[in-house]
Amino acid sequence: MADPRAAGSRGSGGEPEMTNINQFATGSAPADQTRLIEEALNHISLGIVVFNGKREVVFCNARYQEIYGLAPEQVKPGTPTSALIRYRLNLGLKVEETPEDYIWERVRKPVVETSSVHEFADGRLIRYTLHPLADGGGIHP
Repeated sequence: MADPRAAGSRGSGGEPEMTNINQFATGSAPADQTRLIEEALNHISLGIVVFNGKREVVFCNARYQEIYGLAPEQVKPGTPTSALIRYRLNLGLKVEETPEDYIWERVRKPVVETSSVHEFADGRLIRYTLHPLADGGGIHP
């Protein structure tokens, strides 16, 4: 049975060849495949940000930037996730604790599967889902 985490391509002999999606996370995928994946992720309706075990942005799609009103330089690879949390707080994310405590609680604990609805001061409600990754990072679709 084929690995469901793999993307199909054709080998030099025309036979199907599978590329493990983990190659994209480690940077070992060919550049044209990486660009294709990025283009696809930039054309879906979900906002997606992927961060590594050091809690730094690895990838952020255009929809995520649009939802939170972020410029590309605010979500470039290497940006600390604490900065993304601070951006959401500055947009009016309603939290019960102080902003610093809220940020601290999210960056000091291991990433766990979670889903909640974030309420903003402007009345927007945004479903926030977090999925852990093997390296200690996570994906927020």
